[in-house]
Amino acid sequence: MKLIPYDPCFLEKIRKIDASAAQQLEFNKDVFVTTATLSVSDDEETLYGFSYISLGTLNYGVFNLNAELGADPSYEDAFEVLEALTEALKEAFIKLRPEIPHEKVYLTAWCAEGRETYREFLEYQGFYKNRTIVFLEKDLSQTETETVTSLTIRTPEGEAAEAEVREIDVKDPEKRAAYLKAHGQGFSFPESEEGLIFRTEHWKARVYAMVKADEPEKVLAAVTVWPRRNGRCATEDIFCVPDWRRQHLTQELLKTVHHKLKEEGFLYAGMTAFTCNREALKLYEKLGYVKKDKIFEYIWP
Repeated sequence: MKLIPYDPCFLEKIRKIDASAAQQLEFNKDVFVTTATLSVSDDEETLYGFSYISLGTLNYGVFNLNAELGADPSYEDAFEVLEALTEALKEAFIKLRPEIPHEKVYLTAWCAEGRETYREFLEYQGFYKNRTIVFLEKDLSQTETETVTSLTIRTPEGEAAEAEVREIDVKDPEKRAAYLKAHGQGFSFPESEEGLIFRTEHWKARVYAMVKADEPEKVLAAVTVWPRRNGRCATEDIFCVPDWRRQHLTQELLKTVHHKLKEEGFLYAGMTAFTCNREALKLYEKLGYVKKDKIFEYIWP
C-alpha cells in the first residue's frame, strides 16, 4: 500500500467506495485537489481508500474544515488505510491552517449514529465529540398550494410595515454586504464572504430573503438553497435578525421557498440542525420536516 495525490482517473473507483463523497469531489475537484490523498496498491491499479478536506464553514465563531475519508470495506487492512489517510488529513490541515484568518479552526469529521467502529476510530485518532446534529427532510409534495409573498409586520419602534420575499443577488457587492450584515446579526457572527461566493458559483446556491418592502436592501430573514441529487435540494443557513423575530417571518419565508422549489421540480428539501436549537427544530417539524438521521460532530485538534 502507498499514498499518492489525487488523480481524476481514480474517480470511478472512489465512487464505488462512497458515491456521495465521489460526487462532491468531482463537483469541486478544482478546490479539493491540493488536499486529496489516495491509498492504492503498489502498482497503483487498486484503490483502497481516499481522504480530502472540503470547504470550511464558520459556525458560532469556529471555522470547520470538513474531513472526508473512506476505505474499501472489503480490503482486509482497511483500518491501516484509514489510519494512514487520517494522518495525511492532519498534515494537510496543518498546512492550510495559517491561510485561514480565524482564531479557532478545527478539522471536523462527521459520524452517523450507529457507526460505532468509525466513532471509536475517530476517538483513537484524537478527535473528540463536539455537537450533535440531526438531518431533517421535507416531502415537497406536501407543500401548501397557497403561500404568502408579503406580510404586514411591526418595526422595532412599533410601526406597521410590509415585508416581502425576494431572491437576493449575492453576486452584487452591495446586496452581498447587506446580506452578510444581517447574517452576522442573526447568527452573532458574519458569514464567510468567500464561502458564500463559493456556494453560489460551485453549488449553484441561491439566497431567498424576507425583506422590508420599502427598503429591499434590508434583510430581515433568509435561507440559502442549493440542488442535490435525485430531486433533492438543501435549505440551509436559515436565520432571522433578532429585532424582527416572533413575527412568523422565517415560517412564511420557508413556505414560499418550499412552493418555489416544488414548482421547479424538486421532490425533497433537506437540512441539518443542532439538537440544542430546540425552538428552530419545533418550527421545522411544524413545516413538515421529519428527522431522518442523527450525526455527531468530531473535531481535531
